[in-house]
Amino acid sequence: AMNLKLVPALATGEPVRQIPYLQPITIEHHRETDQLCLLCHSTGMMVFLEGRGLEELADLIAEKRVKAIFMFDAALWPQPDNEAAVVSKISVEQSS
Repeated sequence: AMNLKLVPALATGEPVRQIPYLQPITIEHHRETDQLCLLCHSTGMMVFLEGRGLEELADLIAEKRVKAIFMFDAALWPQPDNEAAVVSKISVEQSS
């Protein structure tokens, strides 16, 4: 994959973003809160992913094997079981 596509829930009003993989990306996984932070060095973006079961997602992003991350949207999908990895929030900040 050349880009990582971030798809927030429709109700958030946030745009779909494409993050180029052709840049250094530092990945931080906070085990206590199960949050991921992607620091995109060339674009200056900081992507925050919240949810559960995200450790494997961090590994897949590091291997550039993820094409898209979809935020869980209750209006579109049934409630996942307790074992499923779920992204419940996507937020993006631009560093200066």
